[in-house]
Amino acid sequence: MIRSPHDRHYGCRVSDEYSYRGLRLAVLENEVLRVVAVLDKGTDIVEFRHKPTDTDFLWRSPTGLRPPSPYPPSVGTPRGMFMDHLEGGWAELFPHGGSPCEYRGVAFGLHDEVWHLPWEAEIVEDSPDRVAIKCWVHTVRTPFRLEKTLSVERGKAVLFLDETITNLGGVPMEYMWGHHPMYGPPFLSEHCVLETPARRMLTDTVEDPDSRFVAGHDGPWPNCVDRSGNAVDGRPLLSGEAGVSDMMFLTELDAGWYALTNQALQVGIAMAWDKDVFPHLWYYQQYGTKGGAPWWGDAHCVAIEPFTTKVPMLAEAARAGEHRTLQPGESLSTRLVAAAYSGLTAVSAVSREGEVCG
Repeated sequence: MIRSPHDRHYGCRVSDEYSYRGLRLAVLENEVLRVVAVLDKGTDIVEFRHKPTDTDFLWRSPTGLRPPSPYPPSVGTPRGMFMDHLEGGWAELFPHGGSPCEYRGVAFGLHDEVWHLPWEAEIVEDSPDRVAIKCWVHTVRTPFRLEKTLSVERGKAVLFLDETITNLGGVPMEYMWGHHPMYGPPFLSEHCVLETPARRMLTDTVEDPDSRFVAGHDGPWPNCVDRSGNAVDGRPLLSGEAGVSDMMFLTELDAGWYALTNQALQVGIAMAWDKDVFPHLWYYQQYGTKGGAPWWGDAHCVAIEPFTTKVPMLAEAARAGEHRTLQPGESLSTRLVAAAYSGLTAVSAVSREGEVCG
């Protein structure tokens, strides 16, 4: 498209000319929001900043954002490279999520495979009222194309994600699909509360001694029961010194949205999506556990992830009938929004246009 001869410094702005440590970045912003995505690494969103309060909601890991090529592994690992290059931020997981597995002759590492791939990108709209950049990638071990358009509109603290997945192969293809935003300090604290219209909670089937809940627990949400039989309200978050690690799956959603609010700061982030596409939420909480790899006692973060399945790992999801399938040449399109807000301590609903209701 024809670009303005001068960089605009008002209204909506977009650029694909920035880089960090050799990685191409896309930057979208307006008066109230700034979003940075790493085009050379899965289009990971590494900054989601609410300008009026100078709040970046996303977690930044101790290793930070590093290009994979100058940091080769000293030895291969069956889990893959996801944790070696986890900068925090917001990754997209497709066509597999969860622990490594082999499925239909393909070896998948943790959360493979679009998270580490470089994406193509093109700015498709650039006006003071709206900017948009289209990104697309072809998977390597499976025959998928994933395309998404990120956009912001004037005066709105909302990121719009319009996405399409396509099976380019000649056979039906099973898949999992989810978004993996990780939130961290200073926004994240014991003053935060998670609100979402889920009714049921499942815990991971792998026993974790640092979890408040027994493995394989199936019970109501948000009125939960811990491993000692005590009542627990699942909505309030814990402090970074709590020494707790929980992995749960929230399901039976009445609508596709959640809001994470810091009640002390009266600032928060919300997401909304099509519940028919992403009917579940994966909810990981890490509050400074003192064990070994991968955190070594140096992580305080939560991940709240809209997902197609409540069963982690493509092979297990397929066995349980929890997978999705695209026929040859078939596509699926959907919209997901993320919105920043302030002045609220509680949220009752989030619309698919990013409107947050207190």
